[in-house]
Amino acid sequence: DHKHQVFCIGLFKTGTTSCGGILNHLGYRPNGITKGFFPLYVNAMFDDASARALYTFDTLDKKKILGRNEIETLSVNDGPWLFMFEEMAARWPSAKFIHTMRDLDNLLISDMKHYWLHKSNQTFEDAARAGKKVRSLDVVEGSMLVARRHYFHTKRVFDIFGNESDNRVLHIDFEKDKDAYGDIYRFLG
Repeated sequence: DHKHQVFCIGLFKTGTTSCGGILNHLGYRPNGITKGFFPLYVNAMFDDASARALYTFDTLDKKKILGRNEIETLSVNDGPWLFMFEEMAARWPSAKFIHTMRDLDNLLISDMKHYWLHKSNQTFEDAARAGKKVRSLDVVEGSMLVARRHYFHTKRVFDIFGNESDNRVLHIDFEKDKDAYGDIYRFLG
């Protein structure tokens, strides 16, 4: 059985929460630790987000957030981890990576619903006509950003790990894979 760190390195809205749920069911302790989690003193210590996140991950057990044995089966998903898989692979050679993927059209729809239409009865057209902005981007600009981020993140993962699953990385699309739970279970041993 794999008893080391597992990193879900899929982009937001690609099934990272589902992946975390499966890992939790398999006995891993998933953490979707984002920038908001970091204590103020950690934010003040580092200008570099990667260094801040690695420091936080390294010291989780010292902070009594996790028991000593739980750090060995820690898994993380969402930001900032999904952007730091190269650092994580170098730091923890026995770690495994689950790259959640999603068809670009479905990713765009999910992202737009989540950020632009959240708790709203508006359509995309209504939001665009009204000039609704999220993070200073309108619907069209947001879609372009998501598509670009999807392309470059997937390319980077494939450049580092290859586009075929092996003993270190599992590429998985929850919408297409009918046995995702079983595939993750077998991947982790």
